[in-house]
Amino acid sequence: MQFFDTFLTCYGWEGIALAGAMLAMFGVQLYYYIFVYGRIPGYKNNRRPAVLEADPQVSVVIPLFSEDYSFVEERLPLILAQNYPDFEVVIVYVGHDSDFYEDLVRLKQSFPQITTTKIHLDPRFPISRKMALNVGIKSAHYECMVFTSTDAVPQTDRWLSLMAKGFMRGEIVVGYCGVERGKGFSNYMMRAWRMMHSADWIARAVQRRAYRGTLHNYGFTKSSIAGPTASATSI
Repeated sequence: MQFFDTFLTCYGWEGIALAGAMLAMFGVQLYYYIFVYGRIPGYKNNRRPAVLEADPQVSVVIPLFSEDYSFVEERLPLILAQNYPDFEVVIVYVGHDSDFYEDLVRLKQSFPQITTTKIHLDPRFPISRKMALNVGIKSAHYECMVFTSTDAVPQTDRWLSLMAKGFMRGEIVVGYCGVERGKGFSNYMMRAWRMMHSADWIARAVQRRAYRGTLHNYGFTKSSIAGPTASATSI
């Protein structure tokens, strides 16, 4: 009580109210760090019954909205080099460059796992990413599908294997995609913002209450689209 009386004398009731508000905010943050975000490091995808006995066949769907040769030459080979037994890469090209699309089609001669489809770009009818993904889903041959973008770069040849592992015990898989480290304060803020927001929806997925993911790294099964319920898995 002596401490309280001294504090009251020095700062008044306004100071006590401010200190109480700060303690309450600290308590809320501590709760989230321990009981919400704290579940992410210790999460193991082995607490649910397995729905598949073997590694599933996977379709990697990638919408392509420009004549991005850097993706074809630099990032696409990293996806094709994934250490996974059975997968295909479905590229949905949205554009009007026939020469570029023919180059994509010719890739199938060297990489049989590539499937290409084209949506002709008409200025009168804008094509959304959702529409391109819908075409990719219909073009995919396998039940399990992983979606990424032309900007994302797999950091290891086990990326697809880790994503596909989620389908062993669930129908929806969400993964993390960070921002490449660069120079400057703006890059630091972008990386911090991405990590902070990703921690929130990944923590919800760990609690089996997934509500969103990143367009660069997520997946689901075809049956989950039409099914009444679906279970989520975080990678």
